[in-house]
Amino acid sequence: MLACDINPQAVANTLENAARNGIENVDVIESDIFSNIPPGRTFDIIFWNYPWNFVPAKFEFIDDLERGAFDPGYGQLERFLAEAQAFLTEGGKILLGFGINARDDLLERIVAANDLRSVIVRWGPGRNIDLTYRLFSIRRSATAYGFRSSGALI
Repeated sequence: MLACDINPQAVANTLENAARNGIENVDVIESDIFSNIPPGRTFDIIFWNYPWNFVPAKFEFIDDLERGAFDPGYGQLERFLAEAQAFLTEGGKILLGFGINARDDLLERIVAANDLRSVIVRWGPGRNIDLTYRLFSIRRSATAYGFRSSGALI
């Protein structure tokens, strides 16, 4: 298992939690999305608890807390979905955490632009908070694997 975060404090926290819970089969690295993931490394599942709050593309972060909550112009999401496919095994999938107040229209556009398909696999309110959270499963489309419609219905 590989865990990564752009925030060095989150990396340190993950390492501490793994040690505290006796988890030894995890590597933890600092990485801006896939920038430090070793080339050729592939995964059956890539999970991202995405910072789904949309702000204009020219938004400037004040601190790391904002960086973990906002995605200016959904540029991070575009980059993530464009790069993720190179790190998926054949038949692998992306699990994306996405809030109910997120921009579904932009998610659908970005998914389609990358020849991917998405489906909500779970949704509901979080514990002790008034926020509905959704978990999307995102996979390559049939056309991404080279399948084309024959035009005939069976």
